[in-house]
Amino acid sequence: MTSNRLPPISSPAPVSSRFRELWDARKVFDGMPERNVVSWTAVLNGFLNMGLDDEVLVLFKEMVGSDVEANGLTFVCLLKFCGNRFDVDLGKQACGEARDLRLGKQLHGAVAKAKILESMPVRDVISWTAMISGYSSLGYGSEALKLLNDMLWDNVKPNMFTYSSALKACARLENANYGKWIHACVSKAKALENVFVGSSLIDMYMRCRDVADALRVFDEMPDRNSVTWKVMVIGYAKNGRCKEALKLMYRMQEEGFDVDNFVLATVLSACGDVQWESERASTCCLISGCVNETRK
Repeated sequence: MTSNRLPPISSPAPVSSRFRELWDARKVFDGMPERNVVSWTAVLNGFLNMGLDDEVLVLFKEMVGSDVEANGLTFVCLLKFCGNRFDVDLGKQACGEARDLRLGKQLHGAVAKAKILESMPVRDVISWTAMISGYSSLGYGSEALKLLNDMLWDNVKPNMFTYSSALKACARLENANYGKWIHACVSKAKALENVFVGSSLIDMYMRCRDVADALRVFDEMPDRNSVTWKVMVIGYAKNGRCKEALKLMYRMQEEGFDVDNFVLATVLSACGDVQWESERASTCCLISGCVNETRK
């Protein structure tokens, strides 16, 4: 079976080396008997990151001609390119009529710079949330939070996904004050019961090095999913609370959630200089899938 995965492009390498790797990846891509949306998007993103605008456009036109349907990530790649060039018309041409509200939600990447939002005839909670999520995911955290303010001034009530996206922006900015304000809004709206909002709150507090408030949110959550446990464990580890991270991994396992390789690798990497003593043996036991009944 032919794989649709392309060779990884190493970002720390010198520019000349990265160009060679990119064109090698393109050769592999061109030789694939079957190319799906994942492989198309991967090679599009590679050329986008290297600033090869003409190649991005050529590839996208080839993709459309091959009847492969673009997904959300494909649109983000293309519209990020359009936004970088402030080319609103190109964004409209690529995706159809941008003034349509439903399609406007797909254009959040281009809106981050081209401000298509102002041209929408109707702005509801879904449109606002798509925009806030788009700004946040593209690294425009301050703009995402400004949009939240504008949304509230427009008397549009945020939903669970709005809060979650705004909290991710706070986490990336390490803006604890704004995060606490959103926490107050979440509590007032009784949105803390939503597992995604709660997990985003924990992640925000952990990134702002406020372990106590992160633990408080974790303990108050009526339901937790695997993401909730992972952000708490990783947050402990990255804040130097390695023993707490290990104990929570055991609790996570006992609650029926798998401790995956990413969590283990993150904890061991963050806590590599810690003298684990008996905890090191417990970690090995955890990796092998057993539970140490003698732990304290």
